[in-house]
Amino acid sequence: MNEAMELLRELAEKLGQTVESLWPSVVRYYAISAIVNIAVSLGIFAIVSIVLRANRQKPFWIDDNTPTLRLFAAIVVSIAAIFLIGTFLSQMPIIIEPTGYAVDQILHYRR
Repeated sequence: MNEAMELLRELAEKLGQTVESLWPSVVRYYAISAIVNIAVSLGIFAIVSIVLRANRQKPFWIDDNTPTLRLFAAIVVSIAAIFLIGTFLSQMPIIIEPTGYAVDQILHYRR
């Protein structure tokens, strides 16, 4: 933690601010960034789900070689669901404890 604070102190000096004024912004940045990542993933999933639901009466194939929009939407909604779960699992700890993540990222950038 001391190393992270020293790095933050160096950054604050370069920006002409104090650590006390910079630290809440750093923590808030990571929390908001995680929330936006989840919201974007959820939005993509919702849009594709709506397209799939709007085409639920149509068959997956027109003939043997021509897929319909419903098939593509079903494939994309499956992929979007996997990405949504991954995004949620990776970003939720940041939302719960952004301070720890901020310290980890500061130390990571130093290496």
